[in-house]
Amino acid sequence: MRYLEGRPLSLTHTFYADDEETPLTLDSVTATLTDDTGVAIGDPVSATAGDDSSWQATFSAQPLGRYYVVWSGGDYVEFDAFEVVGGFLFTVPQVRASDTDLVDKDLFPADEIIRYREVVESEFEEMAGRSFTPRVRRVTFVSDGTGEFVSLTPDSQGIESVTVDGTPIDDISGWHVTRLGKIVAPDTVARGAEVVVTVRYGFTTPPAEVARVGMIRLRDLMVSESAGIPDRATTWQPEEGGTYRLATPGLSGFQTGIPEVDATVKRYRLDTVLAVFGADV
Repeated sequence: MRYLEGRPLSLTHTFYADDEETPLTLDSVTATLTDDTGVAIGDPVSATAGDDSSWQATFSAQPLGRYYVVWSGGDYVEFDAFEVVGGFLFTVPQVRASDTDLVDKDLFPADEIIRYREVVESEFEEMAGRSFTPRVRRVTFVSDGTGEFVSLTPDSQGIESVTVDGTPIDDISGWHVTRLGKIVAPDTVARGAEVVVTVRYGFTTPPAEVARVGMIRLRDLMVSESAGIPDRATTWQPEEGGTYRLATPGLSGFQTGIPEVDATVKRYRLDTVLAVFGADV
């Protein structure tokens, strides 16, 4: 799951039996927030029991990054991973306003839209080779003594944190990163030193056309109806005659199977941008 930066984290977890569908009833549960390396952030908190056997824990807002929550209930210990991001490709109200089929909150609850939104965001990121929303990634280098490092992080926006041989650098104002991810330190870094840099990257605001086709793709995933055409079909012959070639994911350059979506995202692929504008983007 992805959560928006600057907001408290309200996380929910349900323990299930071995059949993976029968909720377990536990006496008490604690939740511990950790960073992506497993280091605890603060003390464990007592989770609150819900009416449906779920447990909820609330944590203060966290900076961009990937995190874990360790849920402990007696003999049961389970983990949930999540990410704090700087924005979303589109919002739930925008989705409902984009299509009358998605207005019904009973048929399409917000949590379902949010889950499918993350599917679309991840799919577009893989297709384009870049993120359309602000995120961070932690990259590790062994210094060659020059103070320059190549992180291969497209659309880099800035440096969030730096450690050298495990020691945090308090003043990172002199550290710089180019749009394509080349990191430059203000001074040379000793050869052999381990440097860990957290880079903020992605689009500050997603392009309007990408957000629009993202909602088209989300609707396709959530409201797919049977058209009487086999899932593996690549052509279709209606009764009145003629043959239609179907846009099929994985064939002829189609990735989602929706030509408008594929064409729009393709224009933002990093290799396409570099071919047009060169490396100074």
